[in-house]
Amino acid sequence: YPNSSICQATFRLVGWQGSCEKQKYIASTQIIVERGPVSTDKTQAYELLSSFQLGDLKLVNRVVLAPMTRARAGTARMPNDVMAEYYSQRSSAGLLITEGTFISKQAAGWVNAPGVYTDEQGEAWKNVTKAVHDKGSKIFLQLWHCGRASHSDFHDGALPVAASPVKHNGEYIHTPQGKKDYETPRALDASEIPDKI
Repeated sequence: YPNSSICQATFRLVGWQGSCEKQKYIASTQIIVERGPVSTDKTQAYELLSSFQLGDLKLVNRVVLAPMTRARAGTARMPNDVMAEYYSQRSSAGLLITEGTFISKQAAGWVNAPGVYTDEQGEAWKNVTKAVHDKGSKIFLQLWHCGRASHSDFHDGALPVAASPVKHNGEYIHTPQGKKDYETPRALDASEIPDKI
């Protein structure tokens, strides 16, 4: 990345001057910078790349990969080798936060997003976390329940559940059967709350 605009923009963002080649791992995190005021304080760069104690976790730096839905888990919502490679490739960040991961079958509302509600899915996530840990980074799993931002197509015809029967105000949702209008969800009964927690 020696002359890439991403690398140069990254250095301007963190106030670093010097060789992009020496610091190319920063560019590998694919930070994209909008135009705006740029600090020239070198201490900010050192702080960004310095280790950080997060509770009982020691992070190698303060760079965090924000969650981004990749939709690579297939219809079985199973973490796989492609996902392990994706997160491993981004392990120069101190902490990775995974894409939203469904906590139950009823939580689903996004095509091909992963789950963590079966033993098999839990085992498959171990391959992803091992790939990240082998590169020295840490990874957090983002738990997800789509609530009203789901559709009966994800639930064998049953309405999605939400805190209240209020329809999502979006234009449409992508379902396994294609683009559909949002539906008014069923209100979650208080007795069902323990199943969600």
